[in-house]
Amino acid sequence: MRISKVPYKVDQFLEKKWNLFAEKEKNEISKQIIQMSHHYQNPEGLETPWQDFSRAYLFYFFPLNLARGSALFQSFEKHFSWTHDHLFDVGAGIGNLNIYQKVFPNLLSGDLTFIEHSSVPTDLFPTEGKWLKKWPSSIPPKSLGFFSFSWVEMKTSAKELASFESLVLMEPSTSNSARKLMALRSELIEEGFQILAPCTHQKSCPLLIHSQKDWCHDRIHFEPSPWFLDLEDRLPMKNRTLTFSYLVATKGNLKSNFTGEARVIGDTLKEKGKTRQAVCLDDERRFLSWLKKDFKNPETLDHGILIQIDGEQEKGNELRVTPTTRIEELGPDRKIEIL
Repeated sequence: MRISKVPYKVDQFLEKKWNLFAEKEKNEISKQIIQMSHHYQNPEGLETPWQDFSRAYLFYFFPLNLARGSALFQSFEKHFSWTHDHLFDVGAGIGNLNIYQKVFPNLLSGDLTFIEHSSVPTDLFPTEGKWLKKWPSSIPPKSLGFFSFSWVEMKTSAKELASFESLVLMEPSTSNSARKLMALRSELIEEGFQILAPCTHQKSCPLLIHSQKDWCHDRIHFEPSPWFLDLEDRLPMKNRTLTFSYLVATKGNLKSNFTGEARVIGDTLKEKGKTRQAVCLDDERRFLSWLKKDFKNPETLDHGILIQIDGEQEKGNELRVTPTTRIEELGPDRKIEIL
């Protein structure tokens, strides 16, 4: 089971501040969170209303997004290594990349620049790095562009994104946002990028060409701290699992790749006579399938992991698992260096 938490020092910082509030203030923040949640449901992606809802963002959306991003970078670091001289947090908000850099120093080395045109309160959370109000006139070589729930809102084109050597983009796991990210994927390939994750191939996205509504996303389990549970008790929504869509790409040179391996892109589906789970390894829609006659209690694979499948039987869009099929999660020994 893939479990993510809010990075420890950030969690301590938020807990200390939360415990200073009186009950009336805590309840007011919870009301603002509900209002802000409705605001974020706009399919076109709206700017964060910082001046009116900064505390709602800091205590709710900020830690949840940090848990999502931490899970992404932890998974990515397991299978890839790369270096950059410059990191750009685009649509930075309060500067999440600064926190990830401290948690994953080997993966996120380089000087840090935040790009944020909104008037974000500077006292929300301490950050270290250079702040810009607009896109710089040029992006230096060996730069990573990081977009945390900001690309759909900013509508940055693939040609503009091509000024970076590498990209990490995270968006909500809604059909609208995720399918925009899926469509961007092919444009980035045309601009010379190689897609590193979640895809294991450079062919067309199967969910985009074989479906009008399905979308690629990840799901992780979330382990909240007591202070967050106190906040959550005041809200109608609970967060035992977190979802998000993402794309990681680079123009760097890969010593090898994961072609032929599969990414688990779906939750377990219980159907009559079988259990299925969506996987992606090329441009065809595919499902691992466990027939009930062969497996009374089929294994469940963690959403988002990389796997190697041997000895499966192809039947239509199903990769049927037999008693002799071997499914193995790829470990950290399968690591690709990007130069």
